[in-house]
Amino acid sequence: MTYMVPGRLPDTTVINQMLVIRHAFAAAGGGSPDDVAIFNANAPFGFRIVDTRFYISTGVALATVQLRDATAGAGNVLSDSIVAAATGALLNTLKTATDTIATNGTLVLRRSDSGVAGEVVVFLMKT
Repeated sequence: MTYMVPGRLPDTTVINQMLVIRHAFAAAGGGSPDDVAIFNANAPFGFRIVDTRFYISTGVALATVQLRDATAGAGNVLSDSIVAAATGALLNTLKTATDTIATNGTLVLRRSDSGVAGEVVVFLMKT
């Protein structure tokens, strides 16, 4: 925890500006899994994922969406597996810690069915 001392600036290593990435994704052919690249080995800086929101505009029965740090369902899981069967706003609620992406790292939205459409909003802090 950082404490403020009157007349003195706080430790700047703990203060980060919150950034937001919004990435829309259209439905593809449907029926098979795919990745929607947000950053594909080209993240412009390292960052910590603080929160994620999913807005599903086209749902597909039994489909899920999930953030990962590698393509083809590999790598680390960076969000809940969100059921994308119905339209609406969905929150990432089950994660118990934040995750990081390094500079030039990868951040993809993995869809279990490419027919799902919508947008993902990622709240992050530079590391």
